[in-house]
Amino acid sequence: MTPTRIRKIITSIKGTAHFQQAFTHTSHCNEVNNLKDPPPILLQSYETLEFLGDSILNFYTSLFIYHTFPDFAEGQMSKLKQLMVQESTLAQLSREIGLNQYLQLGAGEKKNQGRDKNSILADIFESFTAALYLEKGGKTVYNFLSLTLFAWVKVSDEGGTFQERGEGKSKKEAEQRAAEKVVKKLNISINRVLASAMYYPEEYGFIPETLDYDGDPLDVVCLANYPTFPSCHLPIRIIGVLKMIDGNEEDDKILAVNAVDPRLNNIQELKDISSEKLNEISNFFFRYKELEKKKVEIKGFFGKEEAEKVLEKCQALYKNYRDLLEKGIDKKELVSVLNKER
Repeated sequence: MTPTRIRKIITSIKGTAHFQQAFTHTSHCNEVNNLKDPPPILLQSYETLEFLGDSILNFYTSLFIYHTFPDFAEGQMSKLKQLMVQESTLAQLSREIGLNQYLQLGAGEKKNQGRDKNSILADIFESFTAALYLEKGGKTVYNFLSLTLFAWVKVSDEGGTFQERGEGKSKKEAEQRAAEKVVKKLNISINRVLASAMYYPEEYGFIPETLDYDGDPLDVVCLANYPTFPSCHLPIRIIGVLKMIDGNEEDDKILAVNAVDPRLNNIQELKDISSEKLNEISNFFFRYKELEKKKVEIKGFFGKEEAEKVLEKCQALYKNYRDLLEKGIDKKELVSVLNKER
């Protein structure tokens, strides 16, 4: 990266109202706006700018990938974009270019080390991008991203974090070489194989930003007419939940359908799914670890109301233990901590 050029772009809008809003956290707004003598114009948090910045960032990142890798399949483009705009990437870039120094936090958030939280740092990268767009336009935003995200791609996977820098005779060549290195390293890998002669009866994934008592995100069995691909983000409609105990650990499975497939509109509740399909799913999870000598106890299917309670529980667990997850806590240690709480 070129620190001087990046700093020049950041400070070029420093005196604007959009810049101030881009770094104002909700906690700071609440403190200032609730004073006995609040300011004549109430402070606004960065949340609306973050909303706009998310779309701007996705557009320019998509444009960059489209022009840089014209021979990529759609799935490859989606995978690379996901990695480039994910929370950990944007948070680390915010640290590297010093965006966190401009953050305005409330007293409570300061005590909670909010200035170094990935979620907040990713938010302000997006809100600053929006502020820059509103003040300087798309060309300046693209230049800013070319100096940061596009020229220096930094991503995280289960193996840790790593970065790639690109060198070339031109900026475009440097960008392409950096991204090519990341794509080569980020081949999708298998982290488990079923020991039994079985296969998942439907699409299988998880809900982001959730945590169950087995130390993993909340699993989802999703009914779909067409197969998806690894790292695909799929809108779902929750129908129910399969409650089960896997190896003495609570391991519930949300049952859902592909929400954007009109041919599944008839499935709104658990009773809309045939008993044959439910039996197939429960039988799979009852027997899929038999050859591993692991016992699975099936408690049964429950409706949408219970499924939403399970989801809320797992979202709360994720929120409570997010800091430990971001620090890379060992899974066994995490499960032990979760079991103590329960």
